[in-house]
Amino acid sequence: MNTLPADPIGAAWLAKTYQIIPVGRLPVQSQIGGRRVTQIIDGDRLETYPETMRPASEPAAHLHSLPARECNHSTKTYYN
Repeated sequence: MNTLPADPIGAAWLAKTYQIIPVGRLPVQSQIGGRRVTQIIDGDRLETYPETMRPASEPAAHLHSLPARECNHSTKTYYN
């Protein structure tokens, strides 16, 4: 995905709102849409959430949503 979603949340919202160009690709992008859907597009994941899941319009709210929604869980490190 070379473009940001039309109604982004999370990292895509931060990039669009603050006109930040990510150094690398965003492997997961999230957006607000009609219903909860996960799409794989050219190896990237697009997560769509209903309006009720929209974070507040402040950076901390979108940063808070990143670990749960937009991290690559296959690279998560577990500690004993």
